[in-house]
Amino acid sequence: MLHLNFRIIWALLALVLLQAPLTAQEKCRGNFLRSEIRKTETREQYDCALKPVNVFFPCLQFKRQTHFTYHEIRIYETLERTIVEGDSNAPKTTGSSQYRLLPGEFWEGESSIRSEIKEGGPFANETFLINGKTLQTDAEGNIIADAQSGLEILDYFDNLNTRQLDLEIEHVLLGTRKLTIYRTMPRRAKTDEKTLDENTVNDLLVAFNLDFYQRLTEPERQKLKVEYFLNTLEIEPGKPFTLIIKVSNQGSRDTSCLLGRLFSREPSLTGKLFYFGAIPSGKTQLFSRTILPDAGLKVDHCFAALAFSDSWGELPQHQLNLKIPVKK
Repeated sequence: MLHLNFRIIWALLALVLLQAPLTAQEKCRGNFLRSEIRKTETREQYDCALKPVNVFFPCLQFKRQTHFTYHEIRIYETLERTIVEGDSNAPKTTGSSQYRLLPGEFWEGESSIRSEIKEGGPFANETFLINGKTLQTDAEGNIIADAQSGLEILDYFDNLNTRQLDLEIEHVLLGTRKLTIYRTMPRRAKTDEKTLDENTVNDLLVAFNLDFYQRLTEPERQKLKVEYFLNTLEIEPGKPFTLIIKVSNQGSRDTSCLLGRLFSREPSLTGKLFYFGAIPSGKTQLFSRTILPDAGLKVDHCFAALAFSDSWGELPQHQLNLKIPVKK
């Protein structure tokens, strides 16, 4: 009789278990915690840009850099999920889940790669090959593109149709890179398009701190005083000299995109551009060019005419005639 009662109890218990919802457990990802760097790669490199200057020689500035590449993994909490199935006697019942945090366990998720560049200061006293010319930076990481450098950046832009210059720069250990220098004039004050006119990075006139934004109203065109100076009493054949042009605005309005150009029978003089841009009322602007006369120059004087133009056209009334003495 007792044995029969046990059999009845077990049968009833089995029936209850069959009718109860089933449960299951599994691990799943929880909240994001952090990113972990699993691998770091480093590479030494350099950067070169046109540096703002107070003199009228373009200056290339070199900086050391370290390029870091980080291989990262996203780390999450690990949860234990308990799934309770719906009641078979109620077909419309959906299952439910219960979650429990598993302390000390972490879930590794997506991998990603992130890059970062850290500046390392001036690339001082280092040799570079720039457009085939071997040049060395100074203690501040600069290379001045003067007459001795042979880069002839200003000479390249004497062609009014030229808007950019590509420099190929090579370092014996750190490889080759390209630097593009722009010359934009006139510059538009506003535009809806990302064009060359809006690019101020590595722009020659921006580096000289010259304002070549075109004025919307008529600029000062009459009350301008133009003078010239030499850094020597007489120029010598085959030796560089500096020609300085000074423009004073004695009117009541700004000038606009003011530009001077030399015309001469001497090849070393003709075509040279002098940039002035917007000169405020009552202010003076200087611009200088270093010029290398021909070694076979055999005249007593070099003659040239400096013609001016602005965003409104030519300014013939301000033409400046130059008479430059040549040392015998």
